[in-house]
Amino acid sequence: MIDKIGVARAQLLTAMDLFLRDKDPIGVHSLACGGGELIEGLAQASGREPFSTHILQTQPHLDQIKIRRLRNKYWNAFKHFYDLKGNQREDEEILPDFDDTKNSKMGLFDQLAGASRAESVGPSMRGNLRTAIAPVRTSVTPISFQK
Repeated sequence: MIDKIGVARAQLLTAMDLFLRDKDPIGVHSLACGGGELIEGLAQASGREPFSTHILQTQPHLDQIKIRRLRNKYWNAFKHFYDLKGNQREDEEILPDFDDTKNSKMGLFDQLAGASRAESVGPSMRGNLRTAIAPVRTSVTPISFQK
């Protein structure tokens, strides 16, 4: 049976796998954002502290709205053709600005590598991440979000 945690896990692990193999940056971004949003909601619904709490504590210039805007900037351009009013989105300025470095700056992969700055995860760190994540990919166990 598929549940939200299973969907989030599949999205995040696939995003990491693609990222580590330096493949499909748009897929990485879309999957990581989708899985991250699910995990955030599951944590909040279960009364647990979501990852955004850590971001807010370590990045005082950000608030919840800014975090969502940063996450959604490219993700919304990738997944939506229409805006909230039903008009065609105008993403001509956003899309050309996207490249693989935006995934490195998302923070998801930095947590796993223990990097101190989001900008630090790039091609040189992928080997370290590959080594750190390899056991996780093959031995994921269910996570309980129950109180």
